[in-house]
Amino acid sequence: MYILHSYIIKSFISKFLSIIFGFILLFLIIDIIGNIDKFLESNLTQKEIFYFSLLSIPSFISFALPMSTLLACMFSIGQLQKNHELTAIKSCGVSLKSISICLIIIGSIISFCSFLFDNTIVTKSLTKKEIINKKLSRNYNKSNQNLRHSHIIYDKGVKKIMSIENYQFSSGLATNVVIQEFEKQSNQLSHKMLENLKIDSMIFIYKEKKWHRKGISRRNINDNMISTLLSNDTIFFLNEDESFFTEKDLNDLLPDSDQLNYWELKQISLKRPEQHEIEVDYNFKVAFSFTSIIMIFFGIGLSIRNPRDTSTAGIGLGIITIFLYYIGIKIGQSMGYSQTLTPFYSVWTINIIFLSVGGWLFSRIRT
Repeated sequence: MYILHSYIIKSFISKFLSIIFGFILLFLIIDIIGNIDKFLESNLTQKEIFYFSLLSIPSFISFALPMSTLLACMFSIGQLQKNHELTAIKSCGVSLKSISICLIIIGSIISFCSFLFDNTIVTKSLTKKEIINKKLSRNYNKSNQNLRHSHIIYDKGVKKIMSIENYQFSSGLATNVVIQEFEKQSNQLSHKMLENLKIDSMIFIYKEKKWHRKGISRRNINDNMISTLLSNDTIFFLNEDESFFTEKDLNDLLPDSDQLNYWELKQISLKRPEQHEIEVDYNFKVAFSFTSIIMIFFGIGLSIRNPRDTSTAGIGLGIITIFLYYIGIKIGQSMGYSQTLTPFYSVWTINIIFLSVGGWLFSRIRT
C-alpha cells in the first residue's frame, strides 16, 4: 500500500504544480493586460511595475488553490482509469476508497496551508501592493505620498486638528500623531498656529474612552516654538457633537479585509460587535480555506466512475462545481453583510452543502 500511495501522491503533486503554475501565468497575463493603460499613464518605474506583478502572485495562488486541487485530483484518477490501473488495483483486492485516503490527507494539508498562507503572505503582499496601487490612480501626485489623516477634535473646549500617520486597529495603537492648535482669526484664510504637539504613540483605552499618550513633545508660541518634552499622560478628546473621540471615528483608516489576517479581523470584531461585516470576513477566512478538502471529495466522486465513461464529462462537471462554489460563497458573504444570515452561516452554509454532496458522491464509489 505504501508504494501505491506514493505513486498516487507523486502523480497528484506533479499535476497540481503544473496546473497551479498555469493558472498563475494566466492570471498574471490578464492582470498585466488589464492594468497596462494605468502603467503607461503612471510614473511607475519598471522595478515598481515588476514588484506590483510580483505582489499579485500570492493572491493568485490563493484563488487558484481550490481549482488546482480539484483538477489535479480528477486528472490523477482519470489517468489511473484510462490506463486500466484502477481495474488492476481492484483485482488485487484493494478498495478504491482506501487508496483515496492519501488524496483526502493531501486535501486536508492543502486546506491547512491555505489558511496559513492567506493570513500571512497574502495579507502582507496585498498591503504592500495597495501602496503601489495608489500610484496608479490618475489623480496621484508625489505631494500626497505622506498625506496624513486629519480629524477635528476638542481638547478642553479648544478646537484642534489631529493628524495620524498610522493606526493599527487590532491593537488600537496610533503612531506619529500631530495635534495642532490654531488661533481663531476671522476674515482670514490662514490661521496662526499657537501650539504643536508631536506624539510618538497613542493607544485607545476602551473602558475609560481615553487615549494614553507616550513620547510627547510640545512647541508653543509663548515659548518661541522651542520643543519641550512632556510626561506621558492619559486624556480624552471630544468630537464636534460632544461625543467621545474613539477609534470608531478612524474608520477611514481601516484597510480592506483582504489586507487584514484572521486574528486581526477577529480582534477588531470583538471590539466592534455591531459591525457584522468584519465578523463575516473573519469567518470567510476560515471557511474558504476548507475549499480544497471539499474539492478533493468532489474530484474523487466525479472521477471514479464507470471505466467505459470518458473523463471529459467529469472534468467539465468539476469546473462547473468550482465556479458554483465561488458564486455560492460570495452570495452567502453578501447575505451576511445584509444580515439576512448570521456571519457564521453566511459563509459556512455553502461549505456544508458542498461537503454533503461531495461526501455523497464519495460514498457512491463502486469499489
